[in-house]
Amino acid sequence: FDGVDPDAYFGDDMVLYIQVRGARQMIRIHPRAEEMVIGRQADDSAMVPDIDLAAFDAENMGVSRLHAGLKRQDNTLVLTDMGSLNKTHINGQRLHAHEVRVLHDGDELRLGRLQMRVYFRLE
Repeated sequence: FDGVDPDAYFGDDMVLYIQVRGARQMIRIHPRAEEMVIGRQADDSAMVPDIDLAAFDAENMGVSRLHAGLKRQDNTLVLTDMGSLNKTHINGQRLHAHEVRVLHDGDELRLGRLQMRVYFRLE
C-alpha cells in the first residue's frame, strides 16, 4: 500500500460505486487521473458532467452543475469542491471551495442536500 491508509487505497484494478440515498441502483465509475466533474446537467446547458446526478432530483437537492471534481492520484481518490453554492461535505465535514480531500471506502458524501456513500471494489 506504499504508506497509503488501507481504506483510502484505490488501485488500477478498482472501481468506484456510489450509492445515492434512496436510489436502487449504484453508479459505477472507473475514475481517471484527469479530473471527472460531478454535478447535474441543466436543460439550458450543453455542458454534461462526467457523473450526472440529475436523475436523483439533484437540482432541487442543491447540487451545482459543476459541483465537485473526482480523480485518481497516487493510488487514492481525491474529491475537490469546485466552488459549489451549496457546499460539499465528507462524513459531515465541509470542504472549502477548491479544497482537496482523499476519499476512503465507505465515506458519506453530501453534495448540497444529496447524500451518498462511496465504495471501493476490486474488479
